[in-house]
Amino acid sequence: MDRIERWWKASLAQTPETGTAEPVLALAEECLAFHDLPWATRLMGVAGLVHQMVGHETGISVYVVSQPETRLAVVAGAGITGPLTVAWRAPLAGMAASEGAVQFLGDPRALPDYLGGWVGVTQAVAVPLVRQQRLAAVFEVRWHRPDASVGLVEIERIQAIAGLVANHWPY
Repeated sequence: MDRIERWWKASLAQTPETGTAEPVLALAEECLAFHDLPWATRLMGVAGLVHQMVGHETGISVYVVSQPETRLAVVAGAGITGPLTVAWRAPLAGMAASEGAVQFLGDPRALPDYLGGWVGVTQAVAVPLVRQQRLAAVFEVRWHRPDASVGLVEIERIQAIAGLVANHWPY
């Protein structure tokens, strides 16, 4: 069995009940180091790993920032799909991009565009990916479970994984 297949099987073993920060971070780092795979494939691997970690009733999207003040476009994702593009300053990835800060949303019904793609989302977090003082992308996780109770531990894990992705960003 080759290293990529071993990685894939190990990533499938991560669940919200059994996954802990250390193995998930190690698996994310390992996936990002598969330099013989295209960058988009590695991003999809990390998005899939996060999906396993946070649960199946979630959506993960990685939005690339081509230029400030322009729409962000999805380049990788896993789980329940999000929008293909997000406007600058729009919830939630666009806000994280424009403000350069993590954004957490506890009740999407408060959003002005709630019916424009946020129906069913119960909580969300968006983390900007910054490398060399340059915004590269935004990592967004959306929960679609009515009983979702996202806490600081989950947000810190997502931030840590987003930090790894930012450190490996190819530019």
